[in-house]
Amino acid sequence: MYINKSLRNNLEEWRNRVANAHYNQLHRQLDYFLGKLENTSIINSILLELQILTDTFGINPREKCRDALRGGMLFHIFENKKFLSETERVIYHYNLLKILQEDDTPLYLNSSVIDGTMQPSERPRLFVSQYIDPLVYYIQDKLDESSTVLYLLEKYKQRCEWFFKEELRKLYEDNQGNSDKQGKQEKVLDKNLRKFLFDQGIDYPLSQPPSPSGEADIVSLLNTKDPLILEVKIFDRNNNNYGKNRIIDGFRQIVKYANDYNKSIGYLFLFNFDSAEIDIVTNYGNSNFPVRILFNGKTYFIITVNIYQFNTKSASKIKGKLQKFTIFEEELTVEAIS
Repeated sequence: MYINKSLRNNLEEWRNRVANAHYNQLHRQLDYFLGKLENTSIINSILLELQILTDTFGINPREKCRDALRGGMLFHIFENKKFLSETERVIYHYNLLKILQEDDTPLYLNSSVIDGTMQPSERPRLFVSQYIDPLVYYIQDKLDESSTVLYLLEKYKQRCEWFFKEELRKLYEDNQGNSDKQGKQEKVLDKNLRKFLFDQGIDYPLSQPPSPSGEADIVSLLNTKDPLILEVKIFDRNNNNYGKNRIIDGFRQIVKYANDYNKSIGYLFLFNFDSAEIDIVTNYGNSNFPVRILFNGKTYFIITVNIYQFNTKSASKIKGKLQKFTIFEEELTVEAIS
């Protein structure tokens, strides 16, 4: 129902391939596991966020893990060290796995990593439980957060398109005469979305907290310490304020907000009052809901709710070709870095 509903299953399968490997194949399966993580855009964004947090914590896990491996003291890092948080612990696990992936020495020969007294057939499972599972659990938690957001935004999209088109169009039209109409129209729609999220049990500040780049439309705690970055924009070519540039500007804003808050995921929500359907062509294809763009190691989702109502009572009476308004990924990302 949303884009990463199967990623948890994939993650478990990749993990099990390492756990069930013959100990002579452990190194190859670790390489496969990390390759899968880093080639899956959403998961890779989570890993890249860990790298950002490494600098925030002011630690050097790669160097410390290498020193521990040389001295046979790896146990003391993962069992005796007092970590500031579970996130810091996971940073060490990921960096250790990267070191072992790059190491030419097979893992099962390194007694600092795996207890050499154990039977060879038991070593892969022990390795997974000690060093891979904490990273898997962390990623699963992050995926759950993202999935919840995507599910609620899809639910809101369907709710609007099925039941509330007239209500939203009235909100839009009633505020066209306002002197600050561009900002006012988006704010009333933003408020409608806020109310829905609140009714779904999402607890977040009603005021717009400032960031170095301005004020994001929604910055939500989402039952976690991590903020949700979401920007609301309108598309309507009959209104000069709401053409293609408004979408481009919205994407630029979520990129800046995601950078300001050190977040790996951002959301752009488009209210489409135009007769044309928005077609955003990405480099990864649009086979899944919603459209996603991977930019500078972060993932941005673009969700569109179509509000336009044709002057007919039945879709079967609509004549002529449906219109499509195409925007290419490069148009969004070029502006995002300018």
